[in-house]
Amino acid sequence: GNIAPRSPPESSEGGLLPIRLTHANPPTDLRPASQVAQRETQRSRRVTVRPRHSAIECPYNDTVLLVHLNIEWMRQTGRLYELLAIAERRSWRAIGLAETNAPGSTTFVIGDYLILQSGGDANSREPAGVALILHSDLARSLVQWLPLSSRVAAASLRVRGGMLTLIVCYLPYENFYDADNEDKRLDAFQELEGVINERARHGPVLVMGDQNTSVRYRMEHEAGVVGPHLYTPPGPARGTAFSSTADIPADLAPVGNQQCNRDLMVGLAMRQDLAIKNTFLDKPQAQKVTFVSRNLGEFAHLGPWTGDYATHRELDHTLVTRRDAGRVVDIQSLRDVQVGKTTHRVQKVTLRISRFMRVRRQG
Repeated sequence: GNIAPRSPPESSEGGLLPIRLTHANPPTDLRPASQVAQRETQRSRRVTVRPRHSAIECPYNDTVLLVHLNIEWMRQTGRLYELLAIAERRSWRAIGLAETNAPGSTTFVIGDYLILQSGGDANSREPAGVALILHSDLARSLVQWLPLSSRVAAASLRVRGGMLTLIVCYLPYENFYDADNEDKRLDAFQELEGVINERARHGPVLVMGDQNTSVRYRMEHEAGVVGPHLYTPPGPARGTAFSSTADIPADLAPVGNQQCNRDLMVGLAMRQDLAIKNTFLDKPQAQKVTFVSRNLGEFAHLGPWTGDYATHRELDHTLVTRRDAGRVVDIQSLRDVQVGKTTHRVQKVTLRISRFMRVRRQG
C-alpha cells in the first residue's frame, strides 16, 4: 500500500547531507526551432567572447557622478570616513581630492572604495598632496595609476573604444611677492600638460582640481576653449569676447609682470585642445562659487551667495578634451555638503561614459 518517505542521508558526524535533485531524462525545449535559434543569436550579440583574454567584456552606457573637493587636510581623524559616508549616500563613484597634506604615495581600501594617494615629502614645507577615490564599480576598470607628484596624479580606466583618464591636480596659488613662485607654477603646469599630452591619444581626458585661479574674461581667440558663461561681476566681461587686452576692465586684468594661473590654464587648454567645461554651462553665479573666504566665518560657505566676488570665488575648474566635451552633462557646486572644516565647496560632475563591465568566463 503506502510507501514510507525516505529519510535524508546522514553524515558520519550525525548531520544531514544536502539532497541533490537530478533528472534521469532532462526536460527538452518545446519551443519551435526558429525561436530557439533567434534566442541564441540574441545571447551571442549581448556577450562577445574573446578567447585570448581571461574575461569577457560587456559594453553598456552609464552615467557616473564624479566630485572634486579641496579637503585642506585629509589626515585629520575621521575626515576620510566622513567623506566616504557622504559618498555612499549620494552615489558618488569617483572623488578627486586636493590639498590632502598626506605625504607619500600609497594605495589602500576602505569598504567599497579604493583610495589612491599621491603626496610629497613629509619634511617639505608645501606637502600639498592629491588623491583619487574610486568606488568598486569604477575600480574594476582601473588599468593604470600614475602618482606623478604632490600636485598631479592620473588614473586610466578602460572604457568602450579606449581609455578614460581622470587627472586630479592642485596647482600652486599666485604669490607675486615670492620670486620663486612663478617657477613653481610653471613646473606644475608643465607636469600637468605632459600627462595630458601622453594620455589624450588613448581616449578622453578629464581634469578636475583646484587650479587656484578664476577665468574672469574671454578673448576672441579663446572662444574654442573658454565659454561665454563666466563667473564675473556684471559688466562687459559677461558673454563678451575681447579682441585686445587693452579692452579688459582694470579690475579683471592680470596683476604684476608674472604669468597668472588664468593665462597658464587657458594656454594649456588651447595647446591640448581642451575645453574649460564649466564656462560652457549656463548656471547662476551662485552655482559657480567653489570657495568662500574664512573671513566671513567658519561656516559662511554653507550660506547663500552674497554677491561679493572678492570673498566668493571660483577656483576649481573641469577641463575635458573638446571632442568629448558632450560627455560632461552637468557641473554643480554643492552648498549643502560639509566635510571637516574646509571652506571649499564640493564640485559634482555628471559624466556619461560607456564602460566595460568585466565578467569571469563560465567554464
